[in-house]
Amino acid sequence: MNASFRLPLYASHKETSPAKHISLTALLTMAMNPTTRPKDKADCLTPYDAEGKAKRHAVGSSYWALVCDHDDDNRDSEEISAIYDSYGCAWLAFTTSSHQQDKKGVTANRWKVVIPLLASVDSTRYGAICNGLAMLWNADKAQARVQQVFYAPNVVEAGAAYEYIDRTDSSLLDAGDDNTPLVKAALMALEDAQATAKANARPAIPKPRSVSAEDAGVIDKAIAAYDIDSVIEAEGYRRIGRAWLSPNSTTGSAGVHILTGPDGKKRLYSHHGESDPLSSLNHNGHALDVFDVLVALKYSGDFSRAVRALADDLDPDGQKRRRQEYAQEKARHETIEQFGAAVTPEAQKIADHIHQQLLERMGINPADDPDAAESLLPNGENITRMINGAFWSGTKSKIFLLNHDESLVQFKEPDAYKFLCRTFGAIIDKKAVTDLAKSLVFGCPSPVAEESARSKFISGCMAIALTAILDHLKYANQRESVEWRVDMFAKFSRLELQEDKARIVLTHKPFPLPRRRSDYAAIIADYLEHFPRLDAFIDLLVAARFAGDRKKAYLWLFATTDWGKGILLGALSQLGLVVNLHVKEVEAMFEGKPVGRSPLDFKRAFVLAIDEFKTVKAELKQLQSIIELAPKNQLTSSVEVFTKLFLSAESVASLVGENGVEDQFANRMSIFREHGSIEDRPLFIKVGKDAYRNAMASYIAEKINQAVARLRPMGREEATRWADEAVTKFHRTHGLDTVYERFSESLPDLVGQLKAWIDKNPLNTVNFRGGIYLPKPNLIIDEFINNNLTQSEAGAMRRKKTEIIDLISFDGKGVNTCRIPGPTRAVRLA
Repeated sequence: MNASFRLPLYASHKETSPAKHISLTALLTMAMNPTTRPKDKADCLTPYDAEGKAKRHAVGSSYWALVCDHDDDNRDSEEISAIYDSYGCAWLAFTTSSHQQDKKGVTANRWKVVIPLLASVDSTRYGAICNGLAMLWNADKAQARVQQVFYAPNVVEAGAAYEYIDRTDSSLLDAGDDNTPLVKAALMALEDAQATAKANARPAIPKPRSVSAEDAGVIDKAIAAYDIDSVIEAEGYRRIGRAWLSPNSTTGSAGVHILTGPDGKKRLYSHHGESDPLSSLNHNGHALDVFDVLVALKYSGDFSRAVRALADDLDPDGQKRRRQEYAQEKARHETIEQFGAAVTPEAQKIADHIHQQLLERMGINPADDPDAAESLLPNGENITRMINGAFWSGTKSKIFLLNHDESLVQFKEPDAYKFLCRTFGAIIDKKAVTDLAKSLVFGCPSPVAEESARSKFISGCMAIALTAILDHLKYANQRESVEWRVDMFAKFSRLELQEDKARIVLTHKPFPLPRRRSDYAAIIADYLEHFPRLDAFIDLLVAARFAGDRKKAYLWLFATTDWGKGILLGALSQLGLVVNLHVKEVEAMFEGKPVGRSPLDFKRAFVLAIDEFKTVKAELKQLQSIIELAPKNQLTSSVEVFTKLFLSAESVASLVGENGVEDQFANRMSIFREHGSIEDRPLFIKVGKDAYRNAMASYIAEKINQAVARLRPMGREEATRWADEAVTKFHRTHGLDTVYERFSESLPDLVGQLKAWIDKNPLNTVNFRGGIYLPKPNLIIDEFINNNLTQSEAGAMRRKKTEIIDLISFDGKGVNTCRIPGPTRAVRLA
């Protein structure tokens, strides 16, 4: 261990001077024996050797360790070890006081990693490497601040979860050498992040502000809350003397100056070139206040996004109001787009009825009191959304509607109107009703009774809308069947009332990418070596999802035992891409029987998978595009199906026999014949099944998201045309008949075998006047099939009887009435 290594230790984060300095050995001892205290009373350390922990102390100090804070990435000890062991240097990790503790509603693994150095570095070098590590491993960037402290090993209570990892016996890191693996990786990550920030900053150049009063209020709060120095330092700008150096600078000359104007506000002016987002060249020569700086650096120049994000923190009440207004305006536009008007004629008719009922109940004459009459006007836009966004089931005696989470929810009649209003908005302004009711006298004997009567009166007024809406839904919107669809081009979810069913149309949501390990690329390269057709498989999933004709979107994955069918299905299941069924479940669906599957299982799936299938029936052709569900205790439903994936480790006799595959299957199904065992692959053994599958899922999600992002801008018609062609091309390349002969092609050989068998059994034929006849050909052919063919071949040949009889007939005309000597239905053979 390095004898020069020493870190200041503070009795708590409130102390301004260190209590002592500790060695690496002492830090290891603390990791092995953590203190038990509340977090705010725990010891803390700085990675730099100084007599204070303020920024002024840190900037000129020597740093003897790098510190990385894994506070938000929920890594376990194996993952932490996998990251840092790969760099071949000494390190020490211990869980923090917040480890496995609730923090803002999240309980997770939380680690602090300390990397001791062979020689000290300055604050600039420390900040660059630690920022790079934080970006590389998605760790907490706050720890990379040059003055940031970190807590010594501690648990908040006896028995709390705690772990440590000691690798201090390895070689100390030379942080001054750019070519050491850890430093090189960190600096590359930092460089990549800066390049990304540069690319994001250029498209939207800030301009002088012309804003609404509400936006101006948010901006003023931001200017008061943020300090320019802190903001630009967090974004990688470095102070050199009185100026700051842009992280995008190629000259190394500091060109950013912060000045205080006559109004007392700090402003920034950058002499750097256009590569600096803050450059005056990008801002028409203007100096920037801290809000301008935030817009340029943190929000890529997007003013509106900056206001929205900052308002959440700085003006939550105002932001809540703005969001409500935005939601109302958004709903209005969606209603107009879907129905052609904000208020449909039917909704207006209901609104007029409700209004008239309210006026009569209140005793208001619009001519005498127009303001009062106007205050009682129902919200026609909300009525439009209600009567077009909900339906009534007579068999279930419930209201069904699509909520804001795109789930179909159901409510019994007493609760229905409350949730209709929560989803679509209120119809009557209760405050207006209440204010008008205050002037009414109900003639009760006491004030309490008077208020009780008034309260009942108000409830009766509000119930007018409830009755009108529920009556309309029961009469006009009664449906007992639901069709589910995800529209890849929809901007918003909706419910469409068809003549005999309700259609639920949902929006597509990109698939989330599981977190990637450091060896992600190696895992994917290994899996692509094992399954080279993975990309072709993903292409089929996407093409089938967009295709209008999914007749050829059937794939048989015929793979040896332990090839990894289960782990592939697991990756698809992890993303919600697949519904796994048994053949018997599919058959039950065809027969309309209840099954243990609901539309929720299918609604965002790209794949219907039937694992270890052993037989195939002609009815499976019905899986082409739509499947009907009759889930127990639910409405009957229909859902779309896209890629149909059949998996087996053995050949399926009913699909492929010695004489080939039937045309009806060859015309639809493709095949991937795969070999090898994934469990024998060294990398799979090393990282484990879960890590391997997570990498597969992340790769598949990214590929699908990228493909969808390319197709959606093409528009529905062009994307569907492309997808249809892609599915057809896939089948042309991988169809069953590229591996197996079609049964129709082998039929002449079978007919030859049949003729030879008939010749060996002359008792089945009749010789009459120079001709040879075969009476009862269907029975004779069945006998041949039963004695000579497998079960799968038998079924295929029976379906081809008519063609076979034509082929064995002397004149090619099949069965005719022949006089042999009496009239008999027979086939003339010669």
